[in-house]
Amino acid sequence: MPTPNPLEQTAASLAPGSQFIELFTIDLTDLGGPVWNITPGPIGANLVSFNGTFYVPVPFEAQGFEYSGQGPLPTPTLKVSNVNNYGMGLLITYKDMLGATVIRRRTYAKFLDGKPDADGTMAGTPDIFRVERKGPCDKTYITIELASPLDLQGRMIPYGVVLRDVCRFKYRTWNGSGFNYFTCPYAGAVYADISDNFVTDPSADVCSHRLTGCDKRYNPSNYGGGPDTANPLPFDGFPGSQVGQFAG
Repeated sequence: MPTPNPLEQTAASLAPGSQFIELFTIDLTDLGGPVWNITPGPIGANLVSFNGTFYVPVPFEAQGFEYSGQGPLPTPTLKVSNVNNYGMGLLITYKDMLGATVIRRRTYAKFLDGKPDADGTMAGTPDIFRVERKGPCDKTYITIELASPLDLQGRMIPYGVVLRDVCRFKYRTWNGSGFNYFTCPYAGAVYADISDNFVTDPSADVCSHRLTGCDKRYNPSNYGGGPDTANPLPFDGFPGSQVGQFAG
């Protein structure tokens, strides 16, 4: 007779430790951002640790994850508390989080780290989604709408606006004593103003978001400076694109 799976046994049990736990990871690394690990819970509650990863308890609602195996794929929503404006800050900084990966993991309290039965393998198959669009937001909550990576219905190729001469990265800003960094990876000591003129004052360092602005910072030897620091350039635009049409 096969040995019962501890996860299935716990799901059918009403014993202590059978409390269902949902763990969410909002991964913004592809957008140049952080990884936000959260779990439903009151503000100020103790961190939840599972398989070596800590999750911050945050008030939020997760809906629409159910799937019967028939019909359209689920399009869940997450309504997350905007604690200390952190969620709204992520939306503003990282393009409404569009394309970010969201992973939902499900386990039970008895398998969390630090418990007698702690076991990081005792979780259901992770649900993986991407952020499709920003939903209603206010000072209390942010809402993001999700879609399966397999759901390509209505998707246009390429997904996003193609800008030939404009870099989409958010450039660093001077705060008086140092730089605040965002999605642009540049962290060098070559400064230029918005017209792509070299400057020595870091507070005047403002990117033009043109290819020349990127080139001046990474390849100053092309303009009488030096040394170069990167080639090819990490330019987040499409300088080789042009308007065209397909022949019928």
